[in-house]
Amino acid sequence: MNIIDLITGTPWWVFVIFIEILVVGWKLSKPQEASLFRLAIMPTIFCAWSLYSLNQNYGHGVATIGLWTTSLLTGALIGWYFYYQGVTIAHNRRKILIAGSWTPLIIFMTFFTFKYVIGFTYATMPAMKTNTLFWGSDILLSAFIPGVLIGRLLHVLKDYYQPQQI
Repeated sequence: MNIIDLITGTPWWVFVIFIEILVVGWKLSKPQEASLFRLAIMPTIFCAWSLYSLNQNYGHGVATIGLWTTSLLTGALIGWYFYYQGVTIAHNRRKILIAGSWTPLIIFMTFFTFKYVIGFTYATMPAMKTNTLFWGSDILLSAFIPGVLIGRLLHVLKDYYQPQQI
């Protein structure tokens, strides 16, 4: 298989997602104001995508759910403590001020690339679904990255609704 086969075999909607991720990541590289709703969009999309993949590929076994949950919670802790920098709450305007950073684009593209490679691998080599290391890696990263975004969102929510110090 060559690169042309890879591109022509990719569903059109994957390119739409790819372009949207690039646009959102580019916008987030610049300082901006955001609402809570807008800040919740990407964690919600990535978590839904992760859960959809989990359901489609691996089912609801105890090991699968346990691995996914552990990875999501680990990502949330990291997002809470390390990915929160550069966020300020403007309580008087009910807005969230976000310093520009390339980190979101890196996180989003890592998730996208990983999911693309997994999807391609499963489409061309279905037997890989039984490879423990492969599916375990898929579950771990598929939950960890949304977890980081959720952890950051939860930290923002805590600060957003915390009584203002005078």
